[in-house]
Amino acid sequence: AYDKYISAENHLLARDSLERAIEIDPQFDEAWAHLSWIYTDEYVHGFNLLPEPMERALAAAQKGVRLAPGNYHNHWLLSRVHYFMSDKGLFLAESQKALDLNSSDGTTLGLIGMYTAYTGDWERGMDMMSKAKLLNPNFPAYYHLITANAHYVEGEYDKALEDLLKADLSSFPLYLYLLAACYSALGRSRDAAANIEDLRQLLPDATLATARKTLERFYPFLPELVDHICEE
Repeated sequence: AYDKYISAENHLLARDSLERAIEIDPQFDEAWAHLSWIYTDEYVHGFNLLPEPMERALAAAQKGVRLAPGNYHNHWLLSRVHYFMSDKGLFLAESQKALDLNSSDGTTLGLIGMYTAYTGDWERGMDMMSKAKLLNPNFPAYYHLITANAHYVEGEYDKALEDLLKADLSSFPLYLYLLAACYSALGRSRDAAANIEDLRQLLPDATLATARKTLERFYPFLPELVDHICEE
């Protein structure tokens, strides 16, 4: 599944599959809602980018909610679009609707917790993450990225690195940016250089400017974190 193995290749497969699904059944609410995730990641990560990704993401998420307003998952995916459109109020409102409808889905709770933490409310977000891990012991590897971020913010670079190595998301640019920053902060310049070379293999045209842009898109409410990663 794309959410467990985030890469440009899997992103394209997911987009093609979901777009075929809504061609077959235009009333398939969860296909519309999940398309919003895929379209958003065109904008955030640059995966298989087509014109107006966030406009398409918002329209798809809103259609999913209109088709099935009682589906908590659709509200969660709409909240995710609002997060990446830098609208904290609408993100919090839609994510709360999702939790009011169902707070026992570990995957959804964990993801809402992740983005809640990234709005700057680390305590509430990490509490959600802890509950999500109890509900879903087979949680995706990127959960470790979230705890790594929390440690990094606190200056606990050794703990951040430990969590990142558990995640092992080597095809995910955001992971590589944070890994390089951790190595640098720990004075492990040789490891940092090797990691940057891995990043260049994945993204040959990557520069500090493009890295900053990706980080700013992923962390719209945490400019200090973006600055810190880029400075390392």
